[in-house]
Amino acid sequence: MLDALANHNRLAAAALANSRAYLSGDLVLIASENATFLKMMRENARTKADIRAAVSEVTGKTCRLGPYREPEDEAAPTEVGGQKLDQLIARAQAQGIDVTIKE
Repeated sequence: MLDALANHNRLAAAALANSRAYLSGDLVLIASENATFLKMMRENARTKADIRAAVSEVTGKTCRLGPYREPEDEAAPTEVGGQKLDQLIARAQAQGIDVTIKE
């Protein structure tokens, strides 16, 4: 995909190095932590058009584009050493809620 994009927009292709893309129907979700790329996508219509053209060349489909966001992990409150759970317990206790911890 990046090779096809480089034929249209080398800067966008370089900004997308180490990124991932997910295709779902007519939607391409792009996962990138590159702030330059994210700014280009928000502010530059040519960048979006060039990415769509590259996707079309590779997949044969015309697609919409969007950012990929990691799904929130439902188990997160008990992860990271229980910090999020500890914060929740402290807030509940501060509001006068009786909290019983069983181990």
